[in-house]
Amino acid sequence: MSQGQERFLNYSQLLSELVDGRGRTLNDTTVAFLYQLFPNDLFVKAFSLLETHNLFLYVWDSIDDVALNDGVQCSDAEIDETSNSVAGSRLPTEGHQCHSKRNSNDNDISRLANMLYDLETRSKTLHRIIVQSVDEEVSKKPIYVDVTAWFCSCNEYTKCFSGMLHNNGDEGYQGMFETYGNETDDNFAKVNSHTHVNSSKVICQHLLAAAILLQTSLKVLKYFTSVKQSVSLFSINNKDDWLKLHLNIVD
Repeated sequence: MSQGQERFLNYSQLLSELVDGRGRTLNDTTVAFLYQLFPNDLFVKAFSLLETHNLFLYVWDSIDDVALNDGVQCSDAEIDETSNSVAGSRLPTEGHQCHSKRNSNDNDISRLANMLYDLETRSKTLHRIIVQSVDEEVSKKPIYVDVTAWFCSCNEYTKCFSGMLHNNGDEGYQGMFETYGNETDDNFAKVNSHTHVNSSKVICQHLLAAAILLQTSLKVLKYFTSVKQSVSLFSINNKDDWLKLHLNIVD
């Protein structure tokens, strides 16, 4: 574990500049710089993931009584058993969507996004990111991303983590972390006020995409969920559905 150093680059602030101040358009200069900042086309892959409609962000919203009483339930006949959807979570597929009516409302999407960045609610708000597999991937199972724990279920992350453990020798997984002398306001790969994951050692395209959404700024999250609408944001308020989502149960 690296200790006592200073964190000179604020990734959260830099990635927040992906979109302009109004949150309506991309900042081409920042995009070009980020292409060069991350190795092995990592940013290209993560950015493409944010634009392909294959990333789904679920938020546990137990106080949403209206959605509980006004939700739409899929019948068995409506569920495509050949899809990669997570059971109970109503992953939208091309030409078909089945989820709570409130989830399709722009105001509700904005409210959920605010929950994920509000200082009073963000640490208490449970969320889960699922990436739907694409045709060219070997595994057809959805990929689970937990950006708070800096974990991803993909093979790329597993290889990266295993390589880090092998290279660190006796230091083991402790070499995954960096501790700084001063408290940092950079939320990217942040464990606590002074400690971050060394993202140069352990990262994948799914984690970077998730961090862009959840560890930068509200305007970035709203750009992809409300303006561009390439990332789907849903609330879940049924415990059974949440448990199925948590267990990655696939139809």
